[in-house]
Amino acid sequence: MPSSTKMSSLKNGSGIKKKTQSSLRVKQGFLQLKEKDTSSLNRRVKAMEKKTEDVMWLERTVAEIVTENHLTTEIFEKYGIDFCCGGNKTVKQACEERGINIEEIEKELKQAYRKRDEFRDSNQYDKWELDFLADYITNQFHSYTKDTIYRLREIIDKVANVHGERHPETLRIRQIWHELSGELIKHMQKEELLLFPYIKQLVRAKREGTKPKPPVFGSINNPIKVMEAEHKHTGDCLGEISTLSNGFNPPEDACPTYRTMYEYLKEFDRITKMHIHLENNILFPRAMRLEEELGNT
Repeated sequence: MPSSTKMSSLKNGSGIKKKTQSSLRVKQGFLQLKEKDTSSLNRRVKAMEKKTEDVMWLERTVAEIVTENHLTTEIFEKYGIDFCCGGNKTVKQACEERGINIEEIEKELKQAYRKRDEFRDSNQYDKWELDFLADYITNQFHSYTKDTIYRLREIIDKVANVHGERHPETLRIRQIWHELSGELIKHMQKEELLLFPYIKQLVRAKREGTKPKPPVFGSINNPIKVMEAEHKHTGDCLGEISTLSNGFNPPEDACPTYRTMYEYLKEFDRITKMHIHLENNILFPRAMRLEEELGNT
């Protein structure tokens, strides 16, 4: 090969190599730029998702959250937020009314959801069949209420008789408890003898593809309205007891029986709120929808 041709060939090869290297540098620079853009976009998307998630927490009702995750009841109790009779308020509304730091309660709610996800076998009452849920409420909550009413009545009477003069709030607590306990017994009888059997009848009719027999009280909405009103009264009574007892905190001079009374009342308050929540926010709404679905209204 002539030397001039050889030199030309080498120059062309060198030029191609430089172009290739330049092209690679441009491509690498583009990829790096693309990665930066993608990373920035991902950050913006995550920020938007977090903002959307925070808004969702704020705009959801307390009842919806407790229905979805019963572990959150402890959080709402801690902040004094009613999740049974007053559960139709959004988290934002409930926090604003009580002057609660929204970010703090959101943090705790998210922790409760992570905990629920770790223990998927936890009770998800909204997934249960209505007849099973009605039996569960009767066997667990009604039985507990009946037993505790009489046990607490004896203790409250004793504390009021001994400490009533020095602590007149115990006299008012006794009066409330006597009135409330009688009302609760009648309330549970109405549920066990009228409302719950009809709910089971609706469930059975759907399974068998039949039409349920019309109840004596007309639409299921009628007794449910009465039950919800009585639940509201129960919540008001327990709220007054909580106020009178300074959040179920006994005074410094309280005897062991006095302290036991407040421990029982605190437990009763917590369990009764869960009891009312299961009925107001899960059992009753689903039963009304089922009756409507079966055309029995």
